Amino acid sequence: MNAYQFSTMNALMLGHFESAEKVKDALEHGLVGIGTYEGLNGEAIIIDGCAYNGLPGGEIKQMDVETGMAFGIVAPVQMMGTVFQQKSVLNLESLKERADEVRKAECKSDNFICFARIDGVFDSVTVRSCYQQNEPYAPMYEVAKSQVETTKNDVEGTLIGFWFPKYMESINLPGWHFHFISADRKTFGGHCLECSLKSGLIGGKKITGLDLRLPEDSSFEKMDFNQDLREKTASVEGKSQK
Repeated sequence: MNAYQFSTMNALMLGHFESAEKVKDALEHGLVGIGTYEGLNGEAIIIDGCAYNGLPGGEIKQMDVETGMAFGIVAPVQMMGTVFQQKSVLNLESLKERADEVRKAECKSDNFICFARIDGVFDSVTVRSCYQQNEPYAPMYEVAKSQVETTKNDVEGTLIGFWFPKYMESINLPGWHFHFISADRKTFGGHCLECSLKSGLIGGKKITGLDLRLPEDSSFEKMDFNQDLREKTASVEGKSQK
């Protein structure tokens, strides 16, 4: 199974927030996925063939198919390959370790991409999102300093995420990257910074290929990728800015 990605993590870090793909095109390639919208407008959660936006404050909005997306990855996953039941996972780091157990059982190697879906009841979830930016765009590692972080307790929902090998770190975030959406698809969602799982199911699916589409606009053409962005990426994608 192949995943489909448009733009790259390094381009996003450097402030390429122009549209690289439309929602309708992303949905042609996958039923589930994560990303962000044009202008860094919120956090994209694609689940069961529908695209949603986790806005600052956690509100969820279903997105029109003509909406532009700055970055994203989707996969045509319908059934999970490996599923483990979990209870009382106290934080996101521990949940990533449990997801790794599923990934290793499913992929049997650290050299493949893995998709994960975690459905459950959460004692708490903390998400972040950014307000839509205006041109000229600042780098994401600067914009993230003003991100909005919100916590909700006692919420049922789903984490959608991908694990990428370290050798692909300029293409996508190495390790696990999760976005959350509440079960009602209305109340709460965004990029997951922290969570505590009361009980749920962790499913994994091996991804054996990646179809990558690069942006074709002048902003991307002029970007200088000959720089090490690992520390800045880790500070933005994996940590609270508070």
